[in-house]
Amino acid sequence: MKKILFFISVLFLSCFAMAQNGDEEAERARELFYQKDFKNAEKLYLSAIDKGNLIALNDLGNLYYLKRDYSEAKKYFQKSIDKGGTVALFNLAEVYRIEKNFSQAEKYYLLAISKGETQSYNNLALLYSENGKIEKAIETYLKAGENGDIKGYYNLANLYFYEPKYKNLKKAEKYYLKGAEQNHQNSIRMLGFVYQELKDYKKAKEYYLKALRNNENDGILVNLGLVYNELGETKKAEETHLKAIEKGYIGSMYNLASFYKKNGKIEEAKKWYKKALENGIESAREDLEELEGEKASKFQDNVNSSILFDTITLKLVGQGLSKADGNEIELEYENFKAIGKNKKVYTEKDFQVNGKKPKIMISKIVSTKMIRNFIESDEEIHVIGFLDETNEREKGIRYKPFDIKFTENQDWVKKIYFKNGVIYIWDN
Repeated sequence: MKKILFFISVLFLSCFAMAQNGDEEAERARELFYQKDFKNAEKLYLSAIDKGNLIALNDLGNLYYLKRDYSEAKKYFQKSIDKGGTVALFNLAEVYRIEKNFSQAEKYYLLAISKGETQSYNNLALLYSENGKIEKAIETYLKAGENGDIKGYYNLANLYFYEPKYKNLKKAEKYYLKGAEQNHQNSIRMLGFVYQELKDYKKAKEYYLKALRNNENDGILVNLGLVYNELGETKKAEETHLKAIEKGYIGSMYNLASFYKKNGKIEEAKKWYKKALENGIESAREDLEELEGEKASKFQDNVNSSILFDTITLKLVGQGLSKADGNEIELEYENFKAIGKNKKVYTEKDFQVNGKKPKIMISKIVSTKMIRNFIESDEEIHVIGFLDETNEREKGIRYKPFDIKFTENQDWVKKIYFKNGVIYIWDN
C-alpha cells in the first residue's frame, strides 16, 4: 500500500465580499475556470482586476497555480495578500511548499493560521513531515483534527501506520476511528488494514465490508479474501479471491493458489500458481516448486515401500528395449495402469517424483517370453536384438506403440512389484 497523505491540490478560491466593480466578469471567469477554459477565464479575471475586483486576484493566482506557472501564481497571491486577502496566505504557502522553500512555506502557513485559516494546519503538518520534522508534524496534525479538519486525524493515523520509526497500530486505530465516526471513507478503509495487522479478523472483515459498500471495485477485495481465510470461511474466501481476480487484481491469483494448497486441492493450487507466474508474480515460482516437492512427499510412502500388483497394463512407446545389466531390461512406456493386491488402482502419476515417471524393469526371461508373444501375435514388429551400450538405434527391438498386459503367474511372470522407485516384472 502506498502512503496516502491528504493535501490541497486545488487551492482555495477567494471568499472576499464581492466588490462592486468587475463582479460580473469575476463570476463569469469562475464559471469558465471550473470548466477548465483557462484561456478565456484568464482574460475575464484580468478585466475584473482592472476594474478593482479583489476576488479575481486570488482566483487568477489559483488559475496560474493549476497551469504550473508558479511565478505568476505567487505574484497574484501576493497582490491579494496586500489587499487583505487571507485565503491567499494559505495558497502562497502551498506554492512555496511545492517549490521546496521550507522557510517561506512555514511562514505563510503560520500567517494564514493566525488569520483564522485553520485548514492550513493540515498542510503545515504535511510540510513538517516532508522535511523530517515528525514530532512537529504529529503536533500539527492533531491541531488540524481538533480544529475540525478530519484530514488531520486521517494523516496522523497514516503516520502511525506507515512511518517505521513511529509505527503504532493502536494510535493509528484511535485516529482512523475519529475519521470513521464522521463517515470518512478512507479512514473506514484503513481500519480494515489496521485490524488485519492486529489479527482482529472479525473487525477487519467488518470495516472492509463497510468500505466495499462505498466502492465494490476497491482492491481491498484482495485483503478481504485473506481475512475470510483466517476466519475459516472457506467458501467466502474462494468466492472473494475469484471476484478480485475477475476485477483485475492479479495478486489474488497467488492468494487463491495458496488457499487451494492449504485446503489440499493440489492441482487447483498448481493451476493458479502457474497463472500468477504468467502474470509476473515471480514469488509464485518458488511456491510452485515447493508444491511439486510436497506432492513428491505425498507419494513418498509409495516410493519407499514395496507394493505388490496382480496385473499391470503398459502402453509401450515403440522406441525400444534398453538393457540395464545382465538380467534387467528397461521398458520405454507412455503410461500404465496397475491393480494392486489391495485392489487399489495405480497409475504412473502415483509414483512420480519431480515430474519423472518410475522406471519399469523386466527380467531377461520375461522379456524372452514377451518377444515370443510378439512373434506369435499380429503386432507389426521387427526383431534385431537388444540395444547396446551406445544406444545405437540400428540395434534393438522396435515396434509400433501398443498396450501390453502382464499378469502374475502368467507368461513366466511370478511377481510384479514396486520398490525403491522402480516397478519390477520378474520371473522369481
